[in-house]
Amino acid sequence: MRKSLLLRVFLSTLPLVLLTAAFCPAQNLVVQNRQTQPLLEPIASMLDANTFFVGHIDLTKIDPETSAGNLKVNIAELLVKLRSNKAFAEQFGEDEFLQSLRMFNDGLDQITRLTQAKVDELRALGCNEIYLTANSKIMTVSAVQVVFIAPARNLAQLEKALILPEEIEFGWVFQHNGNKLIANLIVPFSTTSMSDVNVGNRVAFQHQLIRPMVRPELVAGLERVKNAPIKFVFAPDGVIQGLWQGIPAMYSSQVMGMVGYGNPMPVMLINSSLASMRKLDESFLWASFGLDPARPVLALTVQTKSPEAAQALHDLVVQQKVMLSTFLVMDNAGRRNQYGSSHNPLERMVSALDFAMLFLPDVRGDQLQLVIDEKRLGDTTELITNAYTNVVLPSRESSHKTQCTNNMKQIMLAMHNYHDAYKAFPAPYTTDKNGKPQHSWRVALLPFIEQPALYEQMMPYRDEPWDSENNKRFHNIDIPVYQCPAAKNTQPGMTNYSVVVGKVDAAQAKALGLRAAPMQTAFPEPNKWYSLASIVDGTSNTIGVVERKEPVCWMDPTQEITLEEAIKLYNTEQSKVGSKHKGGFNIGICDGSVHFLDTGKVTLEVWKALLTANGGESGGLY
Repeated sequence: MRKSLLLRVFLSTLPLVLLTAAFCPAQNLVVQNRQTQPLLEPIASMLDANTFFVGHIDLTKIDPETSAGNLKVNIAELLVKLRSNKAFAEQFGEDEFLQSLRMFNDGLDQITRLTQAKVDELRALGCNEIYLTANSKIMTVSAVQVVFIAPARNLAQLEKALILPEEIEFGWVFQHNGNKLIANLIVPFSTTSMSDVNVGNRVAFQHQLIRPMVRPELVAGLERVKNAPIKFVFAPDGVIQGLWQGIPAMYSSQVMGMVGYGNPMPVMLINSSLASMRKLDESFLWASFGLDPARPVLALTVQTKSPEAAQALHDLVVQQKVMLSTFLVMDNAGRRNQYGSSHNPLERMVSALDFAMLFLPDVRGDQLQLVIDEKRLGDTTELITNAYTNVVLPSRESSHKTQCTNNMKQIMLAMHNYHDAYKAFPAPYTTDKNGKPQHSWRVALLPFIEQPALYEQMMPYRDEPWDSENNKRFHNIDIPVYQCPAAKNTQPGMTNYSVVVGKVDAAQAKALGLRAAPMQTAFPEPNKWYSLASIVDGTSNTIGVVERKEPVCWMDPTQEITLEEAIKLYNTEQSKVGSKHKGGFNIGICDGSVHFLDTGKVTLEVWKALLTANGGESGGLY
């Protein structure tokens, strides 16, 4: 769905300025509390006892290009520091590293251009200040009010610059008031909609309910970050305080939906969260956030009712982090099977919670304060680097290896289910009457790895070559079971698993140092379906599937590894068998089991015995 330039800028600016602050040294934004706040005078008529949020943006002090330049430099310095670590360098090659940096810079440049263009457009119309307010009394009709201060003669033109497309589910209802353009945001959960012909009248009526009064909490919070060009203050009124105690039940039900209702942890999480919200209600007064993305600088303050309340609130954050992390870790194993380690949302959430603790505010009297200064930034960068190289990368390698093992187990299970259905394993690949390859064993297994719909789509072209025009449209389909997450395939539709094919005569067997002839693998030749009975060495002693170093298209039947290649090139740089895992690779045995083959411990003679299905060797991998 298309969004306007304003909406894209609004959504993209916040992460930009947050990242900017996180990677640049801080300067003082904090001033002493005062009794009055002249900054609120332009919107004084819009504030009352139910206003719980106020924001102010001074466009004259915002320079997106300078902020983006600072962010680029600091991100590059962090990545170079990570790159200098051997463990990181082994995981990410030079090309991948540079490509990631270019992608980040390109994305940042795009956001910067959009933000700079919108800032220039608003300022050209005389708009140098933007206010944001939220009021619990009117939020069911208008969630947020954005106030643009500009000359009255330019308000109509300013309004045109802010109009959102009609087809989206939310939009603005505009009001003119002197030199103020008030843009009332109508969102899907509002009690009205943009399609309601009376939406303007309803918004106007809601504004008449406001009884002007500036709350002291908002004044104190805004004064705390008075010098910041971007500042927000949140001070819940009685309505919001009553509503937010229902938040734990809402987010816990979402978590239960993710992990299933059989886990008892969500109930404990809900009870703990409800108790925490009551404690928060008893201690919290207001929170303010100030940011100068041009200098840049960040300051966060949370005001509580007493020093004891500040400490309790600090401890509460840690308690909730521990509780939620424990809950997520308990369900992590099952989620690996469902998502794969590289796409597991629970793993990402646990990591995010750990890193969030680096920015936990400090207790200062009756306040919690976070100021990003040069020392804290340096310490944080070191912690991020150390955590990534010493914790994240090793755990990621373990997770990748586990997921790869699970993939191969699913493949071997599919092989056996195929055997149950057809009394044989699938042929390594099929050919037409002229010997041109058609489809590989991976296509044959689709119905047995929960891909029956894809299999049915391909069946009309089963007698065509795998690279025919009809079959090419299936080449770029990603099938997670056929992809090892450690391989980081750069193209879609690739696979990291192969069978070993081939049979050799007496002369070839002798040249390869095999004990008997003729010899063959479990998948000896195309167009032939061999049963378990043909594996005379025993299914527990014979390899079915191996990992391959270089990925190939999952439909390609021409790249299966031959018996001769597997033996001659075993444990060499030229070997096609291998993986991105440290020390070895996974192999699927014909009995359905999967093992990690340590190339430093498994000899060539054992490897030969595992590859052949009828060599007469005794014993297996162990």
